[in-house]
Amino acid sequence: MQTAVIHACKVGSDEVLATNE
Repeated sequence: MQTAVIHACKVGSDEVLATNE
């Protein structure tokens, strides 16, 4: 369960970084 939350946060961060680029 915790791993899924961490994965979701990582994916969200990647999406934000991609949007900023």
